[in-house]
Amino acid sequence: MTRQVSDEILNKTKCPFSFKCLDEENIDICEVDICLQGNTCFLKRKIKNGCLYERSFGSSYLCVCPTRAELYKRCRI
Repeated sequence: MTRQVSDEILNKTKCPFSFKCLDEENIDICEVDICLQGNTCFLKRKIKNGCLYERSFGSSYLCVCPTRAELYKRCRI
């Protein structure tokens, strides 16, 4: 089973992990604390997989992945 996001969002995302976050059986996805307007989400902790969408912001970490932001907004995951 897969989680759903729009084709428009998928086309905006250049995912080096083949969209593993869309697999409902995958529980190992970055934990979002809160999402802001657009694609910017604050993460609960640093990702250790070298994702190109992760950004350092002081002592916090951001995710700017369009697909991850859409998952959070639609499903609260």
